[in-house]
Amino acid sequence: GRGTWRDGCARRGEGQVLMGGTNAKRLRGRFEATRDGAQSLITFCLPGTAAESPAQIHMVRDRQTTPPTTQVELQTGDSPLPCAIARPLLPGLAQLGDGAHFRGVAWLNLQRGSWTGQILGGELTGVDFERLVSSRYPCRLSGTARIVIEQARLRNGRVETASGSLA
Repeated sequence: GRGTWRDGCARRGEGQVLMGGTNAKRLRGRFEATRDGAQSLITFCLPGTAAESPAQIHMVRDRQTTPPTTQVELQTGDSPLPCAIARPLLPGLAQLGDGAHFRGVAWLNLQRGSWTGQILGGELTGVDFERLVSSRYPCRLSGTARIVIEQARLRNGRVETASGSLA
């Protein structure tokens, strides 16, 4: 199969790619296309992160279902990833602010243009409360926060349920 880089990604050089404004290094990938769909596995590290535990993105496109679905599994490894990397797929992440990072494991499913999924263990750091809360509600909050996620369930691109703590 033939593919193109999605919005937010641009080829930088051998083994490097610019993803959501972040230069990924030690990029490795595998892509397999079949009559029934396609799958890819991409591993990478960001500058200043440990190579022993690279981030992994596993994507599966299933054309056997009607309509076709895309499943994504993200494992960040030991290092947090800028949320900006996923903004082309999940524009709502912009509400977390430009300095927000995620570390953990997430499973997402895209069907009929809508994302569902879950996070089972992870954390968000650098969450901008003014952008997240004050820009949408009458109360005023400022500062940044760390959100520890025990589990969260996403439906139609929004958080449906979540448990965890705020620090």
